[in-house]
Amino acid sequence: MAALMAWLLRPTTVAMAASLLTMVSHALVAPYTQARRDALGCGLTCNGNMLSVSSALKLVGSPLCGRLSDQQGRRLALFVSAIGSAISFAILGFTHSLTGLWLSLVPQSLFNHAFNINKAVIVDFTKSSEERAAELGKLSMAAGLGMVAGPALGMAFISTHEQAAAAAVLFSILAVLLAALLPAIISPDEPSSSSSAAAAAPSTPSSSSSAAAAPSSSSSSAA
Repeated sequence: MAALMAWLLRPTTVAMAASLLTMVSHALVAPYTQARRDALGCGLTCNGNMLSVSSALKLVGSPLCGRLSDQQGRRLALFVSAIGSAISFAILGFTHSLTGLWLSLVPQSLFNHAFNINKAVIVDFTKSSEERAAELGKLSMAAGLGMVAGPALGMAFISTHEQAAAAAVLFSILAVLLAALLPAIISPDEPSSSSSAAAAAPSTPSSSSSAAAAPSSSSSSAA
């Protein structure tokens, strides 16, 4: 039991579970998104414009989230990503205007980069290239499972877009709670700095030995 709990609380396992929940939330809402746009009068041009704006926002948000992840830690970046998705789902599910549809694009497109952040978690907490490749493969498998499980759950338990949005918000909140299990700051430079400090430590005996060698040189000159 203790071994199972230790495995469940590993950062790599947490990253896989967070990726699974994130994909489930998106897959729950996806079947209702286009129908909701059609109901609110968003035609072909409107859909094309939304796609272009969403892509542009992702282009802007990706480096911002990457910088946040590197400087403030993976946990905070995952918080921002999951909360941004939850806000978008809430707006999308309960809006009754095209303006609300446009607003729902912004938080998700800017901050929904959870998969890349989870990949960074895997890289941070794996030591060998073989282990890293295996864990990244499991992460992709978890994301794919989420894309399959989302529509299945929706078909079984959800019948309206409001219910889908509420369920997606719930799964996003669960992803936030999972992210809380990660360390606050993940700094890959710390091991290298400590190892460099450890490598510098043996220089002390050599300096003391050189200092010890100084009297011998002076005694030889006195002789």
